Amino acid sequence: MTSMLDRDILAGYAISTEERDPHESVIQVTRESLPAAARTLASVPGTVLTNVTGLDDRPLGRGFRVLFSFSLPGERFVTLSANLPADAPRY
Repeated sequence: MTSMLDRDILAGYAISTEERDPHESVIQVTRESLPAAARTLASVPGTVLTNVTGLDDRPLGRGFRVLFSFSLPGERFVTLSANLPADAPRY
């Protein structure tokens, strides 16, 4: 379940949230809000950006996707995910 901290600080950015297990969430954000959402999450004391991944979803009929994964205090992991159009893969 997403912790109250995650919900509170990311409420203005989240489009949807997928709970992978009690300690891991994937939060979908718009490409425009990704930088601000990442800065907000990174501002939580003890939070570390652990991984940035780019995925090519064009074979699936979509564009690209970028994932920012964070480790938070209390053995929590949150990934911000944003879809990017194939013709303008920027955020």
